[in-house]
Order: sequence, then C-alpha cells, then structure tokens
Amino acid sequence: MLDRKYKIKVKRKDLPIILLLLVAFILRIGVLITKGPMYGLNSDDVSYVNSAITFVETGQITMHGALSAQIMPGMPFMLAPFVLLFGKGYGLWLALKLLWITMGLASIFGVYKIVRIFSNTYFAIFAACFFLAPDFAWMDNLILTETPFMFSFIYLLYFSIQLAHKKQKKYFWFILISYSFCLLMRPTIAPYPLFLFVYLYFKKYDMKLMFRQIIIAALFVSSFIIPWTIRNYIHFNEFIPLTYGMGNPKLLGTYQGYHPPNDIDLDYKTYVIDKMSDEIKEYYDFEANEWKDHYMSKYYALKLDGVYADYRLKVWKEENFPDFIKSYFIFKPKIMVYNSFYWDNVFSIPISWNYCFRALDLFLCFFSVFAILFDKRIRQEGYLIVILYIFQIAVYCYSFVFDRYAQTLYFLRFIIIGWGLQRLFQYIKKKFMTKNIKLT
Repeated sequence: MLDRKYKIKVKRKDLPIILLLLVAFILRIGVLITKGPMYGLNSDDVSYVNSAITFVETGQITMHGALSAQIMPGMPFMLAPFVLLFGKGYGLWLALKLLWITMGLASIFGVYKIVRIFSNTYFAIFAACFFLAPDFAWMDNLILTETPFMFSFIYLLYFSIQLAHKKQKKYFWFILISYSFCLLMRPTIAPYPLFLFVYLYFKKYDMKLMFRQIIIAALFVSSFIIPWTIRNYIHFNEFIPLTYGMGNPKLLGTYQGYHPPNDIDLDYKTYVIDKMSDEIKEYYDFEANEWKDHYMSKYYALKLDGVYADYRLKVWKEENFPDFIKSYFIFKPKIMVYNSFYWDNVFSIPISWNYCFRALDLFLCFFSVFAILFDKRIRQEGYLIVILYIFQIAVYCYSFVFDRYAQTLYFLRFIIIGWGLQRLFQYIKKKFMTKNIKLT
C-alpha cells in the first residue's frame, strides 16, 4: 500500500485544465496513431531531421543537403541528442513526435497560465480551448519549427509579464532561456527585447537593474550568436549573425496578391542576370543554365533571389501601385489572420472546422481588444500583445505569407480573448446589477 505522502493531490480548481489537457493529449495521440510516427510532409520536416543526423555525424549545420546558414541552428541542436539516443529510423521519429506533442500540451498550459494572471479559471479555460482545433493537433505531429517556436514564444511572454509584476530575478533568467530557444528557432523574434524594454519601462521596473540585466542578457545571447556569426563568416565570407535565407521568401512574396508582375513581361536578363557579380557567376553554369554542385551555389542562389525580388517590386510599384498596396496591406494580412495550417485531414475532419474556430476567435478578439485597452489595470499588457502580434504579421507580410507562419501567432489572440471577455463580463454584470438596483 502506498504511503500517503506519495499520493498526488489534485486541487478542484485544477480539474478543468487537467481535463482540457487530457482531451488535447488524446487528440494528438490519435493523430499519431492514425498517421503513424513516420508520417510527415516529406519537405522541411525531413530536412530538419537529416540536418540533425548530419550534425551528429560531421558536426556541420546543413539544410537540404548543403552546408548552410539558411536556418538557425536550433533544430539540429535540439534533435541531435535524440539521434544519438534513438538512431535514425522509426524510434527517432516516434520520440520526436512525442516531444512535439509534449511541447504542444505545454503551450496550451502556458496560455492558460498567462490568461489566469488577469482572469479567472473559466475564461482561461475558454481561451485555451481554441487549441482543440484539428490544425493544432495536426501541427504538433509534424517535425517543423512551428511547435517549438510557439512553445518558447508563449513562455517568453509569460515570464516577461511575471517579471514585470513580481520583480523576481528567476523570471529574468527564464526570459533569457526562452528568448534564446525562440531565437534559435526563428530570427523573427530577434527584436523582442525592444518591446520588453518599453513594456517594463511603463510598468515602472527598476531602470538601474534593467540596464544591468540588459548587459547580462547581451553577453548571454552573444555566447552563441558570436560563434555562429564567426562560423558563417568563415564559410560564406559574409557577416551573417542570424540567417541568409530572406531573399527567397521575399521573392515568393512578390507573386502573392493582386496582379503581381508577370514573368513574361519582365527583362530579367538586363536587370538581374547581367548584373550578377563575378563571384556569383563563378558558381553558375551558363551553358547548362543551372547552379554548380557546391554549397556556395545555394547561398548565392538565395542571394540572387533577393535581386529578383527587388526588381519585381520596383516594377510592381511603378506600374500598378494601388494593387501593390492592396496586396501587402490587405491580401497578405488576411492570410495571416485567417488561414489554417492543415494540409491533410485528421479523423476525416475537413478544414472548414478550423475556419469555424478561426472566425469565432477573430470575432471575439476584436471586441476583447477594446475591453483590454480601456482597462487601466491591464492596458500595458494589452498593448504588448497587440503590438507584438501586428509586428510579427508585418514581418511576414514584407516577404512571404504562409499558413504555417500564421498558425504560430494565433495564441496571441487567445490570450486577448481570455483577458478581454473577463472584462466584458464584469462590465455587463456591473451594468445589469446597477439597472436592477434602480428598478427596485
């Protein structure tokens, strides 16, 4: 018979989140069982796993089979220990899928905890329920950066808010760890310290302490950014502190929207090909009209994509500026706030189910934003979330918008809903009670 001290006591107030996490776990495990551990997109997911295998075998960071700085080193670093423990086959994929599911569940709990800071359990549970949408369960079964990035982003926000309110040093270190993990997944989070600085300033955080912590944080982040930058300079003879792959998504983004320039009508030879530098031409076979087999070819190909993109943007602005504006300020943002990353059905559930979740949370978020921004007690946190969300959308709209990128940002809306609905409920309740008092 077990000793009483080993019994796990579950508080009644914790039962709702435990049940929600259980349902979310069953959904994700259900996807794993029906699709299988080896299931994937046979795209970036396979490249990330192969990159980790190559890193274990050679110590090199690669992407798509070539020495690269197109990705941050986070995925190879995180996956490498699993390659060492479970090998290269079925066991590796199963272990990674379970890790991704764990991070997905931790993300749900993280949003719940953030909402609980300013709202009660019921509204926190309601906000977290949006993670029960099929696209999140499906995403957590794909070995992509989406799940770990969202996971670390959520806890980065949680620890930031806790630092502002509780002023405990442990949260500073948790912020450092979360930010570093997030940055190693995607460079789009790089400016976050600027937003955090402004937020803490308005929360009347100790400025002397903040500047000391900024120095510590800079040294901490530099401890892995500087070696990464040196490594990139050695291999590519360029200053690359994060990644070099921006040219390709920027180019792809010029094909999205209303009436983008038609390739047939453009003079690429004069404005792009003929302007190729000698170092780029060295890696291009003009007779075969293809790039030579060398890791630098991939680097220069992506760099040249940026030149193509600049030319296409120039033509688009000059010949059809109204459609260019509508594409970058209406068409692309719409994708980022509504689309669902759900390329394959699970449990025969159509993508329309996800759009029902999306439409509902977008509707509730709209009203919740106003409720938060008009509440002095939570206004600073509201501005932090809203501005971060707009900034992240703007970063992606500048280049290529994708349902994969949008999916990792929806949790910001869930937080707003959890906070805002609590305030709307309190306002209505107060008005109703006041009205009843007057009637009596």
